[in-house]
Amino acid sequence: MYNLKKIGWYLSDEGKLFVYKGNPRLEREINSDNNEAIFAFIKAFKRPMSEAELQQSLPQLSRQEFADIFAYFKENKWLYKLPDNFDLLDQRIKNFADCYPGITYTDYIEKVADLGILILGLGTGGSYLLDILTKLGFRNFTIVDGDQVERKNLRAQNYEFSDLGKFKATVQSQKYQDKFPGIQLKVVNKQINSFADLDSKVNLNEIDYFINCADDFDLQMVLLEKLFDKYPKLKMFYGGYSFLIHSDTLITQANYQSLLKTALNQRNSLNIEKYISENSGSIFNGYLSAFFISKVIFNDLIGVENTSVVGDLCTDEYLFR
Repeated sequence: MYNLKKIGWYLSDEGKLFVYKGNPRLEREINSDNNEAIFAFIKAFKRPMSEAELQQSLPQLSRQEFADIFAYFKENKWLYKLPDNFDLLDQRIKNFADCYPGITYTDYIEKVADLGILILGLGTGGSYLLDILTKLGFRNFTIVDGDQVERKNLRAQNYEFSDLGKFKATVQSQKYQDKFPGIQLKVVNKQINSFADLDSKVNLNEIDYFINCADDFDLQMVLLEKLFDKYPKLKMFYGGYSFLIHSDTLITQANYQSLLKTALNQRNSLNIEKYISENSGSIFNGYLSAFFISKVIFNDLIGVENTSVVGDLCTDEYLFR
């Protein structure tokens, strides 16, 4: 069945045809010699249809007119074939992905199906990730955290009073394992202290995106230093929050050395014995982390080159770059 993107098509009273009406940056006029015929083609799509069904519903169009419009819409990726097993559960994912010029739901979902995601650290930075990622269609997860839920976690992290004393990874698994069909969750209720430790507890060959939310700078640096030598195709997130600043960056083999050098230089410029701080992570950081990281993964899969995001919770400025 073919699906037509419903992306703000508009036929004005003057007979002008627009697409992306309502988004000033994307809106453009379609220049044709028969806007009425094109709009009739668009209106005919009440639901996904076969090419034959669509043609039968448009008797006012000649075979040539229909063939020209059909080819034009396919060429612009406004018209595409849905997977045979399309589930209405994915309707909103489909509609959202279809909003991007040159991208279709099929382009996106075919990449998502078998991707493996590792989340290390299920505190403020990591505990809300599954909430978004499962709703974006991801299914294969490994979650790692050796901590148990404490009372001090409840205002900032994705846990409830009934979770107190339980392992965070176990709670997350119970919460999301059956949330959507096909979700696979591997649980590691262990603390990670080194790269060798992680490598022995997780099959990193199954991982495409490694989301490092460990609340341990030294461990983050060790993982960043050693990971890409053994697993060059893996992609890793590095970031976190500090005093109203929140940032997350997608790291690959191509850029990890420069980012490692920058992070170490920033750390070494401080005399730690003269530096006093406290964990200021709030529910805002929990939601920002989940949103920032999930959106950068989504962007990466559809070819939007935004590899990092920074948010300032004081000035309320948020920048993907």
